[in-house]
Parts: sequence; C-alpha cells; structure tokens
Amino acid sequence: MQVHLAQFNTATLRRPLDHPESASYVALLDETNARAEASPEFGWRHGIDSRDSSYKGFHRDVFRRRAEWFDASGAVMWWIPAGTIPELRECVERLEFLRRHGPTPYGFETGQKVAQLVMVVRSADDPEVRAITGASSADGLVHVALLDERAVGVARSVGDEVRIWSSADVSLDWLEPALQVHARCAPSAA
Repeated sequence: MQVHLAQFNTATLRRPLDHPESASYVALLDETNARAEASPEFGWRHGIDSRDSSYKGFHRDVFRRRAEWFDASGAVMWWIPAGTIPELRECVERLEFLRRHGPTPYGFETGQKVAQLVMVVRSADDPEVRAITGASSADGLVHVALLDERAVGVARSVGDEVRIWSSADVSLDWLEPALQVHARCAPSAA
C-alpha cells in the first residue's frame, strides 16, 4: 500500500497578525508557503490559516523561530493511504491523542521512530477483518488498523457506540484508545 505522511500543526500567536510584533512572521508567510507548496512532497494544506507541512530548508528555519511569535504550538504526524486527505476533526484528535498518550504509531512528532500505522476502511467480511473479529460474515464497513501492513485491530462505529477488536497476538496499550478515537472522528465507515 502506498502511503503519505500527514502532518497537522497549530499555534497561538502572541499578538494579532496586524500587530507590529507579528510583522516579521507575516513577512515570511507567503515565501514559506510558496516554497513548501512547490516541493515535490507537498500534497495539500487545510484552509488559509493552516500553515503547511514541509519542514526542510527555508520552512524549517522559519519553524525553528516559532517561539518569537507564538505562545504555544503543537504538531502531530501520522501515515495515511496515498491520495487521501484527513478531515480537520481527525487532525485535532490526533494531536490531542499525542498529548495524552505520548508518541505512538497513531500520532508522533518529527524525528521520532515508530512503526508505520495506517487506518483504512474495509468491508466487514474482509478475510483479515474476520480473522480479528471472529465473525464468519458481516455487513458494512469498518476501520482497520494496519501496523507495518498487518491488520492488528478493527473498530466499528454504530451511532455513539464503538466496538473494538484487536488481534489476539498483539498487546499494544495505545491501540484500543486509538481505534476508539479514530472510529469517532474519521469519516464514517458505516
């Protein structure tokens, strides 16, 4: 499966964008974004106030200066199936998950080494899904956690309830909470 690295960051400016203390930051925005968007790795950026995903060269240098302009900031990275675009709610939840649980394959920071986890939607009657859930057949779609391309967990969201299954030979303390969060915030698999 082809995957891309997703990254979400958020920050709280000390002063409004039109304040003189924010002027040096504002002066760098257009060039920072233009360079990032021109890089071959760039895929997509959410909205006008979301500032981009590539931490190389010029953008990295500006990012390292963030303490000059921001009171608080946070960033999270995770793997997504190539060509997909995460919804804002999922981005926010991934960052909160990282803050609560520390770095895991579900959400990590730049420079951290973690196993590759990709959440995908599959049919409930998929053989890998049935192997985990124990169901001989089922209807609908489910969220499947693929850890280094191996199915290790399944989540099914029905209304406000989320049902979780994990592979019998996998014991990861972060997996069940990650599946719970994902099933509630990712695009519906139902």
